[in-house]
Amino acid sequence: MPRTSDVEERLMNAAMDLIWENSYGSTSVDAICEKAGAKKGSFYHFFESKSELAVKALEADWQRKKVRMDEIFSASVPPLASHRVRLGRRAVD
Repeated sequence: MPRTSDVEERLMNAAMDLIWENSYGSTSVDAICEKAGAKKGSFYHFFESKSELAVKALEADWQRKKVRMDEIFSASVPPLASHRVRLGRRAVD
């Protein structure tokens, strides 16, 4: 049975955190690996470069946020209910 690992996800999460904290230019592959608790070889197993990691991390982040945005801005949700969703409140009849 193949071994499952969360290293790719940890690398993407670490990259997002460090890029938001420090900027893309000042975030190194070494820093990403250190924060993720991963070896540099694992980094290059999943990603060809820091830029590829950044693109994949941003895409994954957008996919998670898109679900929430679709709930908030759905045409099938009445405007007042949509407003309550944005505020984190349940719609009351």
